[in-house]
Amino acid sequence: MKRKVILGLLFALVLGGALLAKEDVIIKVKVQMANVRSEPDASAPIIARIPAGTLLAVASQTGNWFEVNVSDQSGKEVTGFIRNTVVEVIGGNEGEETGYDRSGPAYQRGSSSGSAGNAIRFGLNFGALTDDSFSFDPFQWTVGAELDFHFGRFLMFSPEVILVGSGFEFKEFILYPAAILNFTASSFFIGGGVAKPIVISSGPSVPTDFVLKLNAGLVAQSVKLTVYALMAFDSLFKDMALGATLGFRF
Repeated sequence: MKRKVILGLLFALVLGGALLAKEDVIIKVKVQMANVRSEPDASAPIIARIPAGTLLAVASQTGNWFEVNVSDQSGKEVTGFIRNTVVEVIGGNEGEETGYDRSGPAYQRGSSSGSAGNAIRFGLNFGALTDDSFSFDPFQWTVGAELDFHFGRFLMFSPEVILVGSGFEFKEFILYPAAILNFTASSFFIGGGVAKPIVISSGPSVPTDFVLKLNAGLVAQSVKLTVYALMAFDSLFKDMALGATLGFRF
C-alpha cells in the first residue's frame, strides 16, 4: 500500500511539472473601451468595462468569446466574457513582447485589485485524515483555515492551520499550523512546506517535531480541493498521515 501511495505522489509531481510548463494565453484590449459580459452573448449584461492596453489571462474560449477574470465596479472578482474582435492574442510572454509589466495595473488575472501578484483569498477547509494504510480507525476529521497569497502566475504561498479531531467525542485534538509554498498552473497546484503538531488535549502521545507536508490539488474561484501527506523529516514516505480537504474561498 505504501508503494502505491509513493507512486501516486511521484505521478502528481510529474503531472504538476508538466502543467507548470504550459503557458497561459494572454490577450490585450485593442479598442478604447471593451465590454466584458456575463455570458458569451452580445445581449448579455455588461459586468465590467476594460480600457485599451489591458492584458488579460484567458481561462477558456467559447466560439468568438474569451472567458476572463476581471473586477466589477464594486471591486469584486468576477468571471466574464470578452469578444475576440476587441482584443488581440499576444501569447504568454507579454512582458517581453509589448513592454507591459504583468505586475502592473494593466494586467488582470483573478485579483480583486486587478493586478497579478497581489491576490489574497481566505479559505475554510473541511476533510478527513488517516494513516497510509487507509484504515480510518479511528476516524479523524479536520477543519482548517488558510490565506492564499498569489504571486504572479506560478506561485501561491499559503499560511494555514488545521485542527484534527479523533472520532466524535471531541476529547482529543491536534493543531497543525503550517506554511506551504505551491506552484500553480491554471487550476492545478502542487507544493510543500512545514507543519508543527500541537497537542491541545489529553490523549495518546504524539510527536511534536516539525513535519513535512506535501500537497496537490485543484483550485477555482470559490472552491479548493486538496490532497496531502504529513511525514517526519527523518522517515520520509514512511508512517505517513494522508488527508483530503474541500475548501471554500472568500
